[in-house]
Amino acid sequence: MMNQTPKLSYFFATKKDVLIVSLVGPISKDNAVIFDECIREVKKAPARWVVLHFRDVTELDRTQLPALARLQKTIREKPAELKVCAVHPDLREMLFAQGLLREVETYNNMSHALQAIMEEAMDPNRTPQDAKSEVAANASLYVAKKPA
Repeated sequence: MMNQTPKLSYFFATKKDVLIVSLVGPISKDNAVIFDECIREVKKAPARWVVLHFRDVTELDRTQLPALARLQKTIREKPAELKVCAVHPDLREMLFAQGLLREVETYNNMSHALQAIMEEAMDPNRTPQDAKSEVAANASLYVAKKPA
């Protein structure tokens, strides 16, 4: 019996101007077609904010880093604010090292990402950095930071 690579899947949830993209499984060369399909669907979906939920991403193959960069570019060109949450620590460290995560866009969990969106929505002059600082102050919890 051959070893089969687990498949990547993704799920969209939308409410008003928010699109949540939950990724499940490995983002690998074997799943590149599925990840490209996700990117195309994100491009078509209207949103002011896009949350990439990485909690269930089991691996990210380095061959897929350009595709991840393309997804981020697609989101920013909407234009939409990007929030990335629940990235496993090892993966987060690699993505920061590759320049594929911005500290201001990174949150430990979905709750913090959504709270930042609420802060931004309530005050159109508030920057994503202001919203992230507000979330950190209110949560009194560690908010994902770039590894030292």
